[in-house]
Amino acid sequence: MDKDKSSAHYTEKEKMLLAQLIFEETAIENKKTGSTDLKEKAEAWERVTKKYTSQGLTPRTSKQLKKCWDNMKQR
Repeated sequence: MDKDKSSAHYTEKEKMLLAQLIFEETAIENKKTGSTDLKEKAEAWERVTKKYTSQGLTPRTSKQLKKCWDNMKQR
């Protein structure tokens, strides 16, 4: 079974770009969980996703980028 490009492993370049984009979005690492905070986080993830895909790298969804970021934090 062939994997599509969007499920390919992240390169170091992609991980570094993701980290840089997330550090620019302070709402993402906000620990608050109010409805306004969650909306801001979702909007921040959409901005990160748009900036990420505009770099010409493997297209990823915000869900995929969130999962990658969670995995990076765990390591």
